[in-house]
Amino acid sequence: MPRRIFVLSDQAHEMLEDLYRRGKKRKKNTTYSELANEAIKLLALFDEKTNAEELFEKIIANRLERFENRIAGFIASIGIDVDMILHEILEQREAYEWNKNKDPKAIYDELRMLGVQLFNKKRAFQQVDHAD
Repeated sequence: MPRRIFVLSDQAHEMLEDLYRRGKKRKKNTTYSELANEAIKLLALFDEKTNAEELFEKIIANRLERFENRIAGFIASIGIDVDMILHEILEQREAYEWNKNKDPKAIYDELRMLGVQLFNKKRAFQQVDHAD
């Protein structure tokens, strides 16, 4: 085992002495080296735990952000659907009110005339001469 020489601050020295006194009560043959080794191990474990906690927090924050984005997209999609349904209902109500006192045969004739005009305008269903 390699030997190291450390210079401790007064506060660290007092803490080491306090740990030594408490360690003697628990275990008869506790040495300063054992206490220093244990403290260094605990510090390294604490640093690893802190790094793990930071990594865990980043992972959770990333998942929450993705979840929030999905919910926002879902809400936007629902909003668009509701808007489409509302427009359709309003158009149906307007058509109903507009056509309320009309004869159904008159409505059919009017729509038929518009349909014929549309097909004539688009030249649909016209015979084409392929004898070229």
